[in-house]
Amino acid sequence: MKVLNFLLRHFALFALLLVMSPGLLSIANAQDKQAETQTAPVTIEASDFLEWDQNKGLYLAEGDAIAVQRDMRISADRLEANYDPEQAGREINLMTATGNVFFIDGENTATGARLVYDLVSSTYSVFGKNAKVTSPRGVMTATKKIIYDESNPTKAKINGIGKANYTADDGRVISGDEIIAFTNENGDLQTLDAIGNAYVRTVDNQTATGDKVNYDFNTSIAILTGNVELIEGQNVMRGSRAEVDFNSGVSRLLSDGQGGRVTGIMVQ
Repeated sequence: MKVLNFLLRHFALFALLLVMSPGLLSIANAQDKQAETQTAPVTIEASDFLEWDQNKGLYLAEGDAIAVQRDMRISADRLEANYDPEQAGREINLMTATGNVFFIDGENTATGARLVYDLVSSTYSVFGKNAKVTSPRGVMTATKKIIYDESNPTKAKINGIGKANYTADDGRVISGDEIIAFTNENGDLQTLDAIGNAYVRTVDNQTATGDKVNYDFNTSIAILTGNVELIEGQNVMRGSRAEVDFNSGVSRLLSDGQGGRVTGIMVQ
């Protein structure tokens, strides 16, 4: 059996250089970075052992495992890298990190209990009750998983599942049972939908709740639908639909257009 097994009993640090193509993909601007990393090597380190199973097409690292390629870095208790052993190029098609996962990609970071990187579909997923993805413009958290799908690099999709929450760098908050967001080709968020128990908070602490919210990053306007409540201090307004303008701070409560009325409780 063609197995290369390095056992480090005294926790000495080992390093293994592997040429992995196309290599780790970035969270944003994947098309450009993929071209840059076609032949870039990946450094893998571990404090317990490194293993290479040529029959299974598997590289395995355990114990404070680290994988680094250019400005991308994954650290975890355990790292696996898979490739097709029938192909001569040994191109890595899947990487899995388990336990205390910490991922860095330029200015972006992600943490969780487990991370799966599918290089074929350009999809990155982080799992765990404390799943978190951080960028200079905001932070997304979820209690089940966060998926970053860049199969269409001009319109990447970010999906937070399980009490998902997005907090922008200026303090505005959007949350729901599930969040689905899309970026442009530069990695900037364009739209965000929060589904189920949707919640919005403006920078001046005005809040709104509903069944669903759609937020447009270009206009800074959130549209809430279904059992909507606008709350500011002790003042509460209820209706079927609301528009919240994060720039002006103005909120409008609208009827459903089918005879339903909007109501408000104003405390003097």
